[in-house]
Amino acid sequence: MKKNPQDPQDNPVDSVENDELDSLIEKLNGELELAREKERRAVADYQNLVRRNREEKVKIAKFAALDLVETIIDPLSHLSLAANQINDQGLNMVISQLWMKLNDAGLEEIDPIGQQFDVNTMEAVADPSQGKSEVGIDEHDEEKQTVIKVVAKGFKLNGEVIRHAKVIVS
Repeated sequence: MKKNPQDPQDNPVDSVENDELDSLIEKLNGELELAREKERRAVADYQNLVRRNREEKVKIAKFAALDLVETIIDPLSHLSLAANQINDQGLNMVISQLWMKLNDAGLEEIDPIGQQFDVNTMEAVADPSQGKSEVGIDEHDEEKQTVIKVVAKGFKLNGEVIRHAKVIVS
């Protein structure tokens, strides 16, 4: 049988070159895989950054009115009380419109009358059964307490409590 000079098995120099090329290919494949892994991590990090930025923008937009709302609540509450005393229809209409605009901005009143006491949305200021004006209600008493009167309204802005309702419990 004649030997083919092109056959790499017959030429020891070509055999060494093939081994070197194979190891070089293997090394380059390993580096390629590392580069692909770094790229996947960089893309994932970027996607996480975009998601966090989007969430933060939503949160900022959601609570952009917080300072304004907190500033307006007390004077508007006092104006509402005064308007109820003088019974002026025009004033009551304007106050109602202001409350509606605040509601449109995400403000909602906490209405706890007849509800079970909830430390997350309420602050107990009196308990007539104990004859105390300041009340410390622990988690065990919380289940037994019912709100009988609201001393000061509480509010939520976009679902987050911004002012606890001050209540009297029984």
